[in-house]
Amino acid sequence: MNALGNTVISKFGIVAFSIGEVFYTNKGNGNGNGYSLFEGIQNGNGNYSKSPKIKLNATIYPNPTKDYIYLKVENLNFEHLQFNLLSEDGKLILQSKIENPQTFISLLPYPAGAYFIKIYRNAREEVSYQILKVN
Repeated sequence: MNALGNTVISKFGIVAFSIGEVFYTNKGNGNGNGYSLFEGIQNGNGNYSKSPKIKLNATIYPNPTKDYIYLKVENLNFEHLQFNLLSEDGKLILQSKIENPQTFISLLPYPAGAYFIKIYRNAREEVSYQILKVN
C-alpha cells in the first residue's frame, strides 16, 4: 500500500507509484505468460535516445499527470521536428509538429494508463518517453 500515490489498472498491466517511485508491471502477451517490471517514470527527465549523434535536450512534465503534460525542448532547431503520442499498445493517438520550445499536450480525452511520446526529426525517431496518466 502506498502512503502517497495511486494505482492505475488496465488490460495491459498495472502501474503503481508513490512519491518519486513508479513501477510498471506488464501482464505479458495476453496469454498469461510472463511478467515484467520497469522502474523509473520519474519527471520525464530520462529518455531513450535512438540517435547518439543528436543531443536532444527535452523534458516532459508533470509525470505522472491527471490532465496535461508539457514537452519542453531546448537549444534545438525546430525544423522537421514532431511528436507522436501513442497508447500503451502502440496505437497512434496524436501527432503534431513541435514549433516552439514548450508544447502543451492535453491528455484529458484519454483514459488513465501508460502512454508514450516519441519525438521525430525528418521521420526518424530521436527520443521517446513514457508518460503515466492517473485518475
